[in-house]
Amino acid sequence: DKSEDHDYGLILLPGHGNSDDGFGWSTIVPDNELNNRLITICGFPGDKPLNTMWITGRQIKRYTANLLYYDNVDPNAGQSGSPVYTWYGGYWTVLGVDGVGVNSDNSAARFTVEMISRFLRRMNSLNPVTLMSVTFPDVYMRCDGNGVTKHKAKGSGIVNCQYKPPGTYEKFYIIPVETKPSSASEHPFTVALESAEFSNVYVRMDSEGMNAPQSPGGGVVNCQASVGSWESFVMVKQSSGACSFRSVAFPHCFIRMDGRNVTKNTGPGAGVVNCQYYSNPSDVTDWELFYVNGS
Repeated sequence: DKSEDHDYGLILLPGHGNSDDGFGWSTIVPDNELNNRLITICGFPGDKPLNTMWITGRQIKRYTANLLYYDNVDPNAGQSGSPVYTWYGGYWTVLGVDGVGVNSDNSAARFTVEMISRFLRRMNSLNPVTLMSVTFPDVYMRCDGNGVTKHKAKGSGIVNCQYKPPGTYEKFYIIPVETKPSSASEHPFTVALESAEFSNVYVRMDSEGMNAPQSPGGGVVNCQASVGSWESFVMVKQSSGACSFRSVAFPHCFIRMDGRNVTKNTGPGAGVVNCQYYSNPSDVTDWELFYVNGS
């Protein structure tokens, strides 16, 4: 795709390098946070002294799902490929990569889940996994994304349970969507769960109104055709090796699985996948824990 939307590339370097410094990056900064936001770019403009880096700032004028637009930074070559970064959440966070400068505007390829997925595939690092319940060890999370082709306010599709053996509906790609910089005191692994069977279909959580634990759980877990904070989860690995998935939009709520009576493999799946509230998010118990198994 030679369009401006995909004006970016990937350079693979051997090893991890010798520096522990670095910025964070995000694909899930909300659109309403971008209006007139000050961004910074850096580079080596051709009209400046040789081998000197120049840094400048601009405000975002407009944006699309794939691009950020701001005033033309410099009419001379040398800025393309710069990280486009901003102060967000208490850290410098990269939002995209400077690319095309046309007339009065520059554009940057915005970091998106699609971009990160392409990078991971190019690195042979995107492999399907299953999510098996700790409480119900023969029961797996299942996603039926039939008909999920566009964003809907309330989501659509079905997320429920399936008894072993796991099939294609029980396989997911775990895609990082946000990373804090190396200077951060904590480094949560923030991810989206994409169905391996249904491309561009992601697990979604709606826990609006949940402010206390509920015995049967609550809220809604279903599917969405795009990724925002409702489709993003902080993945926390426990000492046992199991993982929990805490909602970014609802930081006290976790994905919950009830696999009672799920005792055989059936076409439409069974059981319940919904939400559970924790006043202390570090106290997650087995109904909200999963083993992530490669396949």
